Amino acid sequence: MRNSIVMFIICFLAVLICNVIEAKLLMFDDFKGGKINDNFWLKEGGVKEAWKTDKFQGDNRLEVHRIAGDGNTPEDFGFGTIKFKDFGIQLDFYLLEDPFPTKIEILFRASTDLFFYQLIVNPVNGAGKKNIARWYKREGEDRGTWTEYIEHRAELPIPVETKAWYTLSILGRGSNF
Repeated sequence: MRNSIVMFIICFLAVLICNVIEAKLLMFDDFKGGKINDNFWLKEGGVKEAWKTDKFQGDNRLEVHRIAGDGNTPEDFGFGTIKFKDFGIQLDFYLLEDPFPTKIEILFRASTDLFFYQLIVNPVNGAGKKNIARWYKREGEDRGTWTEYIEHRAELPIPVETKAWYTLSILGRGSNF
């Protein structure tokens, strides 16, 4: 009986050790300095001219606003320089009440020729659909290729409002998020 318990513990520990996950921080921005880390973002498309970055309320948070572009060109989006197939992302976000409709938009598998997947989160007190997450796909410069995956539209499980902090976590495996 004692040998069985010892063997069970050894097998259990071996299973735990074999399932170690390899992870590393691929990109980060300077939250304390209120600056985008230029090493991780493509310079083409005028990102510096299209984005205004600043420290948020004097705290260690980064605020990014789009100040140029028409919502349809490469300068309207940020393109990372690091490529990877599978990923996990976690970010804290705070939706401001700007002159633009309030929402957060995150691009995945993005390229400067405007092929990407996009997640849009609208708060309960924002413009458009209320308290909802929507997935889109775009295939090139023609805005007509920007289509929503309506079957993946989902009401958020909690009321997301402006002027409040939230954490968003997403796992990506290939083209599945």
